[in-house]
Amino acid sequence: MIPLGSSRFYKKPIIYRFYKVLLVVLMVWLATPCFLAASETRSSPTQWLTIREAVRMGLSRPAIKQWVEGRISMAQSEAAQAALWSNPQLQYQREDAGGSIDQFLWLTQKFDFSGRRGLQVDAAQQRVRATRQDTRLRRLALVAKIRQDFYQALHQRELLGNLARWLERLEVIEAVVQKREAAGVISGYDHLRLTREQAAVQARLQGEEATQQRIWEQLAAILGGQEQIIDYQGVTGALLPDPPPPLASLLQAMTLRPDLQRLKRQMSAYSLERQAAARGWIPKLTLSLGSKRVTNTSTLRSDTGPFIVAGINLPLFDRNQAERDWARARAQVARSEYQLALMEAQGAVRGRWREVQQLIATAQEVRRRDVNAARALVRTARAAYEGGEVGILELLDAYREEMNTVVRALALEQRARQAQIELERLMGKDWP
Repeated sequence: MIPLGSSRFYKKPIIYRFYKVLLVVLMVWLATPCFLAASETRSSPTQWLTIREAVRMGLSRPAIKQWVEGRISMAQSEAAQAALWSNPQLQYQREDAGGSIDQFLWLTQKFDFSGRRGLQVDAAQQRVRATRQDTRLRRLALVAKIRQDFYQALHQRELLGNLARWLERLEVIEAVVQKREAAGVISGYDHLRLTREQAAVQARLQGEEATQQRIWEQLAAILGGQEQIIDYQGVTGALLPDPPPPLASLLQAMTLRPDLQRLKRQMSAYSLERQAAARGWIPKLTLSLGSKRVTNTSTLRSDTGPFIVAGINLPLFDRNQAERDWARARAQVARSEYQLALMEAQGAVRGRWREVQQLIATAQEVRRRDVNAARALVRTARAAYEGGEVGILELLDAYREEMNTVVRALALEQRARQAQIELERLMGKDWP
């Protein structure tokens, strides 16, 4: 018999333990590279697309940048053209008058001391600023379109989740129905009716999945193509928006809208053009500097000397009256367009602001009151069905009411979000 304290008793188990630990370490060491390789080659999308990332991708498309740069460059080129002086004219003339040959070489330049060119340059700069506001307006419209498509995709995702949860609840009911049918409490009608309900929900789910694919493709197109969102499995965010700012602050900021700012710049440009045209009575100076060379053909002697010629135009008939009247009328039209657009925008903002407020309050009330009441109805109906107090139709009606209530809440939240996007577009609120 070997004593418990003897070394022979512990020698063999310790060696076995050492070999066992060594084998485990070796297996982990061999399996680590394979695990890392598998994790590195995983290509399934795991990220969720946020609204800020979607807007960033949509605005960073090369075509959008090129369009903005092209529009601004066109306006800047017109401004640069207005700032240029008229080109000088170099002329040469030869006259053979019997015994002498007269040769003239001179340079002619027109000078405008009325200040018209400076006013025209300022008007062109105002048009450049108007073009910048126009591109900003296009940017706001694009951001609104991206946000609308994004939240439409988010609403569709929430709707599919609600339908999937309804199918799960029907599977729970199926277990209860099978249990009661096996006990002989009910007939086979309940199971058949439940099967038809499951088929209807499954068909609706498949139809909504097709709609989701269409919305996802539409969102991908406006963001630059499928390659831009290949790493995303869907969208994420809050469907219900936050309450809007006070109406008074929104109305005070109305003048910052890009289209209103563009009209104001156009008004300034036409006013400057009218001022420039009003100076049409000031004549322009034409100055010529040159050299005259006279050669005697009999003696072959020549004399050279400078000469100067100055002249002014006489604005007797054309004093830019038509241009002045046109610029005055166009400025009046732009001023009227600004006033009408401002009044129309203020009315639209008031209406959208009230719509957003009402939709947010209604959606919150439906979530708080109707959805909770529908879920309580489901619990009551299920307990009554298991107790034999109601039939399968009443139970399915309770579940259907819960689903329809959630769908109604999602629709209100979607309408509130779309109204809030339109409100911010009407305000000219830029996306950070």
